[in-house]
Parts: sequence; C-alpha cells; structure tokens
Amino acid sequence: MDQQGNSTDRKQILLLIFTVTSLVLFATVLALTISYRAAREGQRERLRELVSSEARLIETLYRYEHHSSNPINASYGDAAEAALHQLREAHAQFAGFGETGEFTLARIEQGQIVFLLSHRHFDLTRPQPVPLNDSKAAPMRRALAGQAGSMIGLDYRGEQVLAAYEPVAGPAWGLVAKVDLAEIRAPFWRAGFIASGVSLVLALVAGLAINRTGHRLVRRINEKEGLYRSLVENIDLGITLIDADYRVRMTNAAQGRILKRPAADFVGKHCYQEFERRDGVCDHCPGSRALRSGKPEEVETQGELEDGQRVEVCIRAFPLQDESGRGSGFIEVIEDISERKAAQQALKKTVADLQRSNRELEQFAYVASHDLQEPLRMVNSYVQLLARRYQGRLDADADEFIGFAVEGASRMQRLINDLLTFSRAGRQDEALVPVDCDQLLATVRQNLKLAIEKSGATLEVAPLPTVLGAGSQLVQVFQNLIANALKFHGDKPPQIEIAATRQGDKYIFSVRDHGIGIDPQYFSKIFIIFQRLHGKKEYPGTGIGLAVTKKIIEQHGGRIWIESSPGAGTTFFFTLRGAK
Repeated sequence: MDQQGNSTDRKQILLLIFTVTSLVLFATVLALTISYRAAREGQRERLRELVSSEARLIETLYRYEHHSSNPINASYGDAAEAALHQLREAHAQFAGFGETGEFTLARIEQGQIVFLLSHRHFDLTRPQPVPLNDSKAAPMRRALAGQAGSMIGLDYRGEQVLAAYEPVAGPAWGLVAKVDLAEIRAPFWRAGFIASGVSLVLALVAGLAINRTGHRLVRRINEKEGLYRSLVENIDLGITLIDADYRVRMTNAAQGRILKRPAADFVGKHCYQEFERRDGVCDHCPGSRALRSGKPEEVETQGELEDGQRVEVCIRAFPLQDESGRGSGFIEVIEDISERKAAQQALKKTVADLQRSNRELEQFAYVASHDLQEPLRMVNSYVQLLARRYQGRLDADADEFIGFAVEGASRMQRLINDLLTFSRAGRQDEALVPVDCDQLLATVRQNLKLAIEKSGATLEVAPLPTVLGAGSQLVQVFQNLIANALKFHGDKPPQIEIAATRQGDKYIFSVRDHGIGIDPQYFSKIFIIFQRLHGKKEYPGTGIGLAVTKKIIEQHGGRIWIESSPGAGTTFFFTLRGAK
C-alpha cells in the first residue's frame, strides 16, 4: 500500500515537473513570437522611411539633371542617365545595411525587370534581369507598377525578404529597400534554442533532485499522516466528519467508546439517527447552527445509548466550506462530561449545604447572643448592687473579688453585643443601591466627631466615587477603619488619608494612617473575630471591628487586604463595585 502510494506520488511530482516545463516552454515561445513580430514591424517601419527618403532624393537628383543647362542633358533620357551615373558612383561606396539589407533600383525593358545598380549578394557588376511575370522580385514589380508600401515576398534571388517599395517619379524607376527575413528571425531563434535548452536542463536537474529527495519527502508526509491518524484515534474526544446531508463520513475510536458502539457502525449513516435516535435534524444540533452561521457552535446535551441509558456530552461543531464558500459539512467534537456534570452537581449540593450551615450558624450566634442578654443583665445588675452596698464594708479581698466580678460581667456584656453585631454584619436584608461615598464619609465624620476632635486628627479625603452597596453597612466599614486609625496613632496626632482609584468595573479604596503599624506576620490574624495584638489596658476594644469590616466587604463581592510595617503606618485596601 505504501509502495503504491509512493509510486503514485512520484508520478504526480514528475507530471507536475513536465507540466511546469511545458508551460515555461510555451510562455517562452509565446514571448519570443510576440517579440519577433514587434521587431519585424519595427524593421518594416524603418524600411519604409528609408525607401521613401531615398526615392525623394533620386527624384530631386533627376529633376536637377533634367533642368540643367548642360547640352548633354537636354533630353529626358540624358537626364535619367546622368542621374543614374551619379547614383552608381554613390552606390559603389555603399555596402548595404545590416547583414543582408540593400537597396535595389530597376526599370522595365522589353517585358523584363532590369536592375540598374549592382547587387550585394551576386551578379555584383551586371545584375541579371528578371522576367516581369516571374515570382521573383515581387516587391520591385509592385514599385514599377506605381505602388508604394511594404510586404514579405521573394527578392531577385528567390529569398524571402521583408521589403519596402516606392516608385520613382520622372524616370519611371522602382526602388526597393529590403532585408532577409532570416536575419530578423536569427536572434529570436537563438534565444528560443537557449531558453528551451535552459528549461530542459532545469527540468532535468529538478527531476533528478526530486528523484533523490522525493522518497524522503513522501516518507515524512506519511509519517505526519500517521501521527495525525494516531492522534485522532487515541484522543479521548470523539471526532466525526459529517457532510451537508448530515451523513457520517469518518469517525474515530473515541466516538465509539463514548456511545459504546463500534465506530464503523456510524459511517455512511445520518448522525441524528445514530447519535440521538431521531428521524430528523435535532433542534439543538450545533452542526446545523454552524452550517448556517459559518462559526463554531457548542451545546451540552445527552446522547442516547443502545441500552436506553443517556450520557452527558459537550458537542462542538466546526463548519467546513467548499471552494465556492458554501457549507460542505462540519467536524463534530464530542466530549464525555458525565463525570464533570456529576462533580458540578456534588459541588452545587456542597455549596448549598455550606450556605445552609452558615445561615444556621449565624442564626445560632444571633439567638445565643440575644438569649444570653437577659440572664447576663440580671447577673450584672446584682453584682453591681453588691458593689454598691458592700464596698468597704467587707475585707480587702472581698472588695477585690467584687471588682473582678463587675469587670467580668461588663466585659461579657460587650462580647455578647459584639457577637450579635458580627452575626448581623453583611446580611443582605438591605438592597444594594448606588451609594455616594462622599456623602457617606460625611456621615462617618459626624459620627466620629468627638473622637476626631479629642485626638486632634486630620483627615485628607480625595473625591470618592459612587458605588453599589448597602449604605448603612458601608458606613460601618469606613467608621471601623477610621476608628482603628484614631486608636493606633502612637505619639503623634492621627493623620488619615482616604482615596479611591478605578480598576475596570471596580474601585480600590485606601485608608492610610501614620500610626504604629503592624508586623506582616499578623496580617491574617487581625481579621479574625476577637483577635487582639495588644493588651486591653494599652488599647481598649474586643477585636470585632476588622472582622465585621471584612465580612461586609466580602458580602459586597469585594476583598480587603493590608500593607504595613512596624512604625511606618498602615494602609487598608478594599474593593467595591462601581454603580452603573
């Protein structure tokens, strides 16, 4: 099979060389023919000009001799003979033009063409006359008949020439300027032989080169074809070639594996019958859509197996076109996505379970913190009552213990309140609407007015955009971050800078301070609820603010991160979607 294919390929290559050589030879001959005709016509025009000017010169000479006062030239014949005498003297000094070109001058005497000047080729001194009815000297015969023009005909030797002829008025002579056609053709014959020889040599060299390399090239082509077939047959994707009538022309083994049938069973049959068990083209068929649109199409569907079971598949169709640009079929690539679909369903269920679990945890935290409020309030009230009634009436240890109890109950109250705040943070009870952050920040500054004045803080706020969010929750975000900067300012009064930059459809906000800074190893810890980096006496608080802020930002589809180092201040960044 391979040997037959190699032989066929070699024959096709040789046929191609022969065809190209023939076309080159034909083009060469055509070019030479056109060039020859152009050269011949150019020579014809030059001969016409030469014979016309020469005839006028002879006529002028004759008239001069005819009107001369010399008694010898008084008659008609004497003037003609005198002019002829001068012409012969001049002609003796003229060797002709080109290799074969010459002028001939003649008149009619006793039914013959009598040449008056010596010839260039033979009868050099006494040219032989030619009978008037002879086929030779055809151009001269026309000149003596009073005609002017050009032609291809026989000269006095019987050679084919290109000639221009003109009658000489007065002495009734005929003048011919001629050149052999062989002289005009000679350079083109030589060029033709050279071009043909070069073409044949090139064809021979090309044939020898292809004969030496053709087998190797064909082998490489066969190897690549084999690699292609191996790829198509071993890939996990089903690949099928389908014509415009929806008949399967070729398919690979993976198609059979996906549909659990031998791939050969599909060839020659309608794809909708074999793949979908239908009597007509499927409504969702991507191949049909690809043929109409001329673009690749894709669909996820179920294919029916012979046992009635169905398999989840992704079908991609790539349209094919013939030379006229019309759809000739399509290539269909089928992928078994059963496992992926099962994984998606499992993931969907997991996400649903996780969301339900989060809701339950939030509800539990809310209920627990809410239900703990009343008993804790009662404990706190009685402990404070003990402190008021018995402070200083018992010993020092009792006063200290009562103090511990009061402080613990108050701290427990704050923690429960913070837990309740955290459980409520980020809940989508409030609709997301366009929020003007400049107005929002004005509200935050009013809420923190006393803290800002007390700390002597300065706020530098750049123009802020309008974002999509829940207004009350975003107030909490800015308030927590600014309050954080007011708290951890160090020895100097707080200096806070707030700005926003656009990035695609989102904005990146930054809240920067010049306070004590944070060691990078604690970046992830600060966003965990109730996590603190400092003692309660040094910096008060429960560690809830940043955890609430992070939860709100993430519920808005954004993210929050930090850049800081000890003593160099801290910058919080977070993203929010811009309002359309």
